[in-house]
Amino acid sequence: MSWRAELLKNWRARASAAALILALIVLIDEIVKENYSFDINDFVSPGVTHEKIFLALVLLAVLLGLRWRRGG
Repeated sequence: MSWRAELLKNWRARASAAALILALIVLIDEIVKENYSFDINDFVSPGVTHEKIFLALVLLAVLLGLRWRRGG
């Protein structure tokens, strides 16, 4: 198997793990900077917040981690 095929073999699992690691880093950054983990009001604020970035990364990790099946 060529090195390109080997690299692309599990790209979804690697991308999912990378998104989860980035989400964890965003969560740690939120705790360090704001001294709390989540504020529900930050989800509805118009700007980009740590909470929105965290949610986007977790959703990306879940979607990439799903194994799509066709025909059963």
